[in-house]
Amino acid sequence: MRAAVYVRKSTAQDGRAEAEKSVAEQERACRALIDLKGWTLDAEHVYADDATSGALFGESRPGFHRLLEAIKAGTKSKRLPFDVLVTYDGDRLGRDRVRTDYHAVEILDAGIRIFFANGEERIVNNATDSFILSAKGYAAEVERERAVERTRDALRAKAKAGHLTGSVAFGYDVVIVGTHKELVVNPAQAEIVRRLFSWSAEGYGGIPHLAHRMNVEYPGVRKWSATGIRDMLHNRLYVGQITYGRKRKTVKGGKTVTLTTPEAEWITAERPELRIIEDALWQKVQQRHAETFKTYLRGQKGRLSGRPEMTASKYLLSGMVECGVCGGRMVVWSGSKHSPIRYLKCWRRKARGPEACANHRSVPLQALTDKVIEHFRSDVLTPERVEQIGRDLAADAATSPEKIAAVRAQLDTEARQLDTEIARFVAAIAKGGPADSVMAAIHQAEAAKQSVEARRAALESTQRAIAGWKATGHDKRVSALLGDWRAALMGEPVVARQVLRKLLVGHIVVNPIEDGPGVWYSARGSYSRLIAGTIGADESSPDNRAVTVRKIGVARPDDLGQELVALARAQRPGQSGGGPGPTS
Repeated sequence: MRAAVYVRKSTAQDGRAEAEKSVAEQERACRALIDLKGWTLDAEHVYADDATSGALFGESRPGFHRLLEAIKAGTKSKRLPFDVLVTYDGDRLGRDRVRTDYHAVEILDAGIRIFFANGEERIVNNATDSFILSAKGYAAEVERERAVERTRDALRAKAKAGHLTGSVAFGYDVVIVGTHKELVVNPAQAEIVRRLFSWSAEGYGGIPHLAHRMNVEYPGVRKWSATGIRDMLHNRLYVGQITYGRKRKTVKGGKTVTLTTPEAEWITAERPELRIIEDALWQKVQQRHAETFKTYLRGQKGRLSGRPEMTASKYLLSGMVECGVCGGRMVVWSGSKHSPIRYLKCWRRKARGPEACANHRSVPLQALTDKVIEHFRSDVLTPERVEQIGRDLAADAATSPEKIAAVRAQLDTEARQLDTEIARFVAAIAKGGPADSVMAAIHQAEAAKQSVEARRAALESTQRAIAGWKATGHDKRVSALLGDWRAALMGEPVVARQVLRKLLVGHIVVNPIEDGPGVWYSARGSYSRLIAGTIGADESSPDNRAVTVRKIGVARPDDLGQELVALARAQRPGQSGGGPGPTS
């Protein structure tokens, strides 16, 4: 007969027999049985899961998953790939009683026999066999749970003693002390950690910017990712605290999931000799991150109205301006060390020279900022448009006076039509028509009229309840929203950038003017709006004035209500956080 082998080694090995600690030893024992029985074994059908929990199933246990897929394919094609499956013992198939029993029966039902390395065959022919199968699965599951608990107890004991319990954080080396491992500070790596914290505290930029700078400054040390940088900046090990138990892995649905553990269950050990970052620098970094997350764009009631702004730059247009010549970023630069004036320059030109980009023009940062703000304050976020927007929003409400009046008119029409119909039926009876059929029609019409009257009475009740309704409720909400945004544009840059992201599509593009001084800037706004203008050129010329135009056919040039209605709808009460604006 053709045989297949499945072997698995669990991640938890404490207290396990030596043969069970190695998939190679398990395979050797299985091959010995196959040779004894005179079966054949194709190397293609040796399936293994090394360092994999028996509680996992599906793609989380790839070797066993491939085994089941091969059996399913063979069943479908009516050509099984093998006749017997040999595994070291029943625990190797799994340690989740329900799922292990299910897959064991699935294999047996396919016509494949299951043998263990000791020669025992798993048979399920009657209720007793099923009970034995279930009992052995139960014992295996209990043992798995005990093994997990033994491992956790051992790790808790190590954590309380301040010993290493997991991976090694950057900045430390591992030394073996007796039967356990301990951390020691790596001086060279510790200096890199201090540089990272210093950059963060100085407000160099958000976490992605820090990761980029680390890759530029220390390219050969490791690959720096934003996730890794974030974890480093919040790792309390750098202030001499070893914390164990913040996350806990468990198995649900045959897959490993990570759960957050309540802080009360954490184990913390003070190890001052492992300190790399002083308390003052640590607190400064944590406070800066906390303040950054507070500066989300919010409405008056505190609802989120924009995605988190992770770049804590004090300049409104940071990261939003692009060089029109090479497509590179325009970065903030100072004229001199002590000059308060800031300019935007092409980063590629600055870093790589004229070969990388021919754009040598500098753009006064404040001048461009003022122009962009004025475009939206004077053209979009104007209180004069609130009244019309309020009416537009009110028209959407099912309980608005306009909607109720329309429904009432429709009900009145239906009632008049039914009265006419009933009068016609009564006249038919007077003329000697068939009384039974006409009376049935009258009863049907009267029932319909009663339904109309009931709906009309309910509508009148609704009208009385909203007699004081006015569109000013919408006006006030929209006015407050626009007020928030107008104030935000002139306020905190971190929040103002979120407002601009709702009103702009893409970056602000800057191109040098070919035949004169200055630059020409342009940007696409929502609803096909285009803002454009010049800086440093002769603005008395009509060609150089700041303008805001719309694409023909999208909306009338003076009709911006549609845009503001869409922006306001995104902030309707009852939403869980502010929804994205039309340009998000």
